[in-house]
Amino acid sequence: YVPNNMVFVVVGDVDKHAVVNQVTAFWADAPVGELPKLSFPIESEDAPRQREFTAHADIRRPRLRLVFPGTVLGESGDYELDLLAIILGQGESSRLVRTVRDQQRLVNTIDAFNWSTNWGKGFFGVDCELADADGSIDQIKQQILAQIAELRDEPVTDAELARAKRKVMARVVQSNQTVQGIASRLARDVIGIRDPDYLTRYSDAIQSLKASALRDAANRFLSTGR
Repeated sequence: YVPNNMVFVVVGDVDKHAVVNQVTAFWADAPVGELPKLSFPIESEDAPRQREFTAHADIRRPRLRLVFPGTVLGESGDYELDLLAIILGQGESSRLVRTVRDQQRLVNTIDAFNWSTNWGKGFFGVDCELADADGSIDQIKQQILAQIAELRDEPVTDAELARAKRKVMARVVQSNQTVQGIASRLARDVIGIRDPDYLTRYSDAIQSLKASALRDAANRFLSTGR
């Protein structure tokens, strides 16, 4: 915790010059510290494209996670993957919930997500809990991959795209409803992507995306051959 490794955020009806002077006075005598050399694990491009891991835990029903290599925060494909995650597995009308959970009754819960970072490529994932402790993981995996294949082969519908965009924009609005939320978002954006106006750019980018862009991203990132 040193001044050259901190972000100080103040939100509200304040005199910004007075705040800057006050914070400067508080930290005037605090010495600048040497920052540690951090090295985060980044997977090699030569790593095997398909791998499977199994672990055991004291739980009633097995859990399954499928993961695809993603992209860096804010870079090409990141926003498309955010919308694809909503269409595929977020909410009662999403594809995986309607098919694998409700129609086929293979899982109790299922959701999709896009996790991207500023220090390396993140991943796109699908998590689920099996409805039957003796259920076939291979069967569930194939049903999930079938839904992902549809995203690669056919554009999402206008209704799905509009719903996903509304969901994203609702989250954007919600993050700005309290001073605490605004402060948290500003700090996160400055630290994560070095841009306090990132939310505005993100919102504009999401609104401009077309169904064809989502299909291109699905083919680029959500391929079992990767």
